[in-house]
Amino acid sequence: HLPTSVGSRSPMSPAPSGGASRLLASSLFASVVVVVVVAIVYGNSLPNGFTFDDHPVVVDNPVLVHGTIQDVLTSPFWPGQADLGLYRPLTLLSYAINRSISGTDPYAYHLTNVVLHGVTCVMLVLLLSQWFGRSAGLVGGLVFAVHPALSEAVNAIVGRAELLAGGCVVAAWYAHHRSEEVVGWRILAVVLYALGCLAKEHAILLPAMIVAERMWLYSSGSIKERVVNLKSSLTPLAPYAAVVVAVLMLRYSVIGSLGLPRLPDFVDNPLAHADTLTRLWSSVAVFGRYARLVLLPVDLSADYTYNQIPAAISLTDPFLLAGWFTMVAILTVVYRSAQGESGGVFGFGFVVFLVAWLPISNLLVAIGTPMNDRLLYLPMIGFAILVGAGYGRLEEAVPTSRSRLLVALVCLVMGTRTVIRNADWQDDFTLFESATQVSRDSAKAHFNFGNALRDRGNLAGALDAYGRAIAIYPGYAEVSYNQGIVLKEKGETGRAIDAYRAVLKAEPDHVNAMTNLGIALARNGENGKAISYLERAETLAPDRQDVVYNLAIALRDHDTERFAEVSRRALVQWPGFEDVALILADFYRIQDRTADAIKVLARTVQANSSATRSAFNLAVLQEQAGRFVESLDHYRLLWSSGEGVGQVGQISRYQMGTVFAGLNQTDSARVALSEFLDVWAGDDRLTQRAQSALDALR
Repeated sequence: HLPTSVGSRSPMSPAPSGGASRLLASSLFASVVVVVVVAIVYGNSLPNGFTFDDHPVVVDNPVLVHGTIQDVLTSPFWPGQADLGLYRPLTLLSYAINRSISGTDPYAYHLTNVVLHGVTCVMLVLLLSQWFGRSAGLVGGLVFAVHPALSEAVNAIVGRAELLAGGCVVAAWYAHHRSEEVVGWRILAVVLYALGCLAKEHAILLPAMIVAERMWLYSSGSIKERVVNLKSSLTPLAPYAAVVVAVLMLRYSVIGSLGLPRLPDFVDNPLAHADTLTRLWSSVAVFGRYARLVLLPVDLSADYTYNQIPAAISLTDPFLLAGWFTMVAILTVVYRSAQGESGGVFGFGFVVFLVAWLPISNLLVAIGTPMNDRLLYLPMIGFAILVGAGYGRLEEAVPTSRSRLLVALVCLVMGTRTVIRNADWQDDFTLFESATQVSRDSAKAHFNFGNALRDRGNLAGALDAYGRAIAIYPGYAEVSYNQGIVLKEKGETGRAIDAYRAVLKAEPDHVNAMTNLGIALARNGENGKAISYLERAETLAPDRQDVVYNLAIALRDHDTERFAEVSRRALVQWPGFEDVALILADFYRIQDRTADAIKVLARTVQANSSATRSAFNLAVLQEQAGRFVESLDHYRLLWSSGEGVGQVGQISRYQMGTVFAGLNQTDSARVALSEFLDVWAGDDRLTQRAQSALDALR
């Protein structure tokens, strides 16, 4: 099925007379088989929820919650974090479409992912069939469809970037083939390529794959001769170059950089912080791990961060040796096939795999992780090529029944592993419980498992998981911070203080830890130290209302003059800041400065229409000051507003009754007290007082 002569066309010529219907039927049959297999293998993924990165990127992303289409298309992939260097507007747009149709129901998002994977597999079968024939194309597509290493791309909603980019690459490649027959296909190929690049950056590699195809499948002779022959095939790639320029310009306008603006955090990818030689050697060792994942996809994990993949500094590192062996073997096949000695089609498959692997390898540039299962989605197109080509050779060597039985067994084993793996993606708890079993040396896996345990109310289990994470990476500030929060929830203030101090030792300017440490010290009776930390936090984050409020609380019983100064300054900066207004008004009330307290609350209510607590306290102070008309106005407003169904509004109605009674407005008092009793379901003592007041009016 493979053309070998120089300049020969792709095998897309019309089918022989009488064969068109058979070709169509076989294509339809192969597509149906792949779709059914994908549905069976990934059917149990549909009830899964959102996990890990899905929460900030999909569920809680403010651009998706409140933004317009323009915001979606001009925002970084990670909300508010352009410095992470990811621009994937098509993927974000797909989430926005999901949200507009089904809200945040995870079922619809998972269904979309499964459908996208199915479409990619169908297009891959059609593409592979152009090179190897329909049977081999179907086998390559089936192995791609069920391979467990790709299950993360399908199960993680953020994995949709891989699905869209991979699907667009395969579809664009297929359309590029068809463009030799119809010009419209060329336009479609360019459009699909552009969409792929806007789904994920790695789709930009398609032209390199097409060049590899031309060199290894449609040329012959030595490497030099193939390169010379290749020059005439580059012209059709010009539109792809234009797309690359346009996408890079868009990326720069949003991200402000063509590459990664900053290095990833050490815990996410320690290789990014290693010296060049260590990073290169470690990348080769990771290649060995990827090779094992492709050939023996048993141990799957959602996390390979520090220190699951230690730096490869020893020549006896088994993964380094495996990486070198695999890479040398692959490059040998690639070189020999390029020389025309043997295995041209296998050289092509390996080149496609290597081309797609390079951007995720940390060889050329450090990325956000040393390794990730879903990053294999695009490189596995190369593996599917190898499988398809290998099956073509197998069919020639053994009876068809045996080759098909072997394929069925491989797909059954891999599909079963994928079905089992899907269950790990039910929620964060199941995901990171699985991750800690596979990636036992990953501090982040234990950290996230601890977070999942905490969300389930298992505080002791969370602390145990946090302890394991810190044992792996003692300087992991976020773990110590969450550890402090859990200890505070358990009432272990002393240990919480130690945890927050550990955070500040690792990150001296960690404002949240500084604030929580100040609060904990204040509750522990160490006001002087508390104020010191909170004042430093305010210096670092003067726009943080929570920091200023907690500083005011700490100062209130320690330095009243400084307390009043900080509180007044906060209300100048944020006129509707109700929490500060309430404590300052209470401070004035205790000092018998009722007029000042009323002024503070009145300004707050004027600036913040939802400051119902301030409005109620203002009404009470006005009542106590004999300003009954103003007091009744505020009580009436609270009762008639939406708060009328809440306790503040209901108690306001009671207060109105007592004010009316004091003013001898008996009828109004009866109505107010009766309406209060009709709705009140709170403290029985207040019910008794209201009933007694009502009885006295009869």
